[in-house]
Amino acid sequence: MQPNKHLSLTSVAFVVCLLAISCNNHKPKSPQTDSSLTQSQTSDTQDSIEYEKRFRTWIIDTLKNLKAGVIKLSPQAGVRTRDIFVRDDSSELILTDRYKLRYIPQDTFDQSTGDAFILSTLKQYKEEPSEGSEVQFVDEIRYTRSYYPSSRCDFIQDMDSIFVLDKEKRTKKEYSYIRGRYSRKTVTYLNSKPPRVDYYEFLWPGDTLTKRLVRTTPLSK
Repeated sequence: MQPNKHLSLTSVAFVVCLLAISCNNHKPKSPQTDSSLTQSQTSDTQDSIEYEKRFRTWIIDTLKNLKAGVIKLSPQAGVRTRDIFVRDDSSELILTDRYKLRYIPQDTFDQSTGDAFILSTLKQYKEEPSEGSEVQFVDEIRYTRSYYPSSRCDFIQDMDSIFVLDKEKRTKKEYSYIRGRYSRKTVTYLNSKPPRVDYYEFLWPGDTLTKRLVRTTPLSK
């Protein structure tokens, strides 16, 4: 199954394009007067101040409902450790969640939990961990002020340091995640003689997932 391309939690970007007006009007524009330019700059400054005030208010309200530290996870047996960081000028709120859990197979995943996305997409890629394997990853969300009147904040989410450790098979898998997809994985085989590392690429020709072995190297001591 091809992963949902709209699941990308990696990045959120907004672009406002006004090219249509200039393209439809080929006549030269009249130069902007000093008065209209000043009014435009004043309006932009006022909007910027308003957006900053709105975002800072949102941060204050949001922090009341956030809690840093360690919490236990269920049904996956593990913990999530949360760090909360706010810049001195209140221009950015960063939530960093570090997950460490023991995998328990499930038919479906509770999408309200932070670990659901990683676990469900591993299953989509036919990379579901063995029962009892240790799964580790970092989920970071950066909130900044929004320049849209209807929104108080924008955010960018990134998944990093994704590891699956199978103690019985003595393997360690690391996944590279970008734009809502897994792009590569490395598999370390500690039981092989000599121990080795395999490097794979995840490719999607058409609607079919292909895992291509790029190279194999001995494990460096």
